[in-house]
Amino acid sequence: EERDISHPLLLLHFPGQVAAMDVDAETRLQHKRNFVTFLENEPAYKAQIDALADGAEEGKAMRLLVDLDDLLSSNPEAHRRLLDAPTECLPPFQEALEEVVRANHPKVLTAGKEVHIGIVGEFGAARVSPRQLLANCQGRLVSVEGIVTKASVVRPKWVRSVHYCPATGAEH
Repeated sequence: EERDISHPLLLLHFPGQVAAMDVDAETRLQHKRNFVTFLENEPAYKAQIDALADGAEEGKAMRLLVDLDDLLSSNPEAHRRLLDAPTECLPPFQEALEEVVRANHPKVLTAGKEVHIGIVGEFGAARVSPRQLLANCQGRLVSVEGIVTKASVVRPKWVRSVHYCPATGAEH
């Protein structure tokens, strides 16, 4: 059985990538300010945030879907940075969303509750097929479109690892 799965967001992330991209605090704060301004000035997102808050009270997950076209029309530089360096931009974007939600709905984000950002819209050249998913896509925000022909459950082969230190005689 073949199913057509078109997923609007795929962020290629490799372990250690975020640590290698050490973004200074001033740049991160500037990105956060830009995203707070974007979320507060777009009436459609104000309504979506209100709907998220209402859904959160019912126990639903909180994910705001942001259209790339809206970001492009509002702030072209932030749009370019988001596509080119998502590991630099997505954490401040999520922090901005949390700040806006806390300001407008202070009782919604209790301990253990999180809000997330989802990216939808026109990716342009960043829309690829699985065969086009090459090394030049690493670290960039891309949208992968393809047909899933086979899917299976991933079962871990390694459940537990115990290491012995001969110097101290301790097991870790």
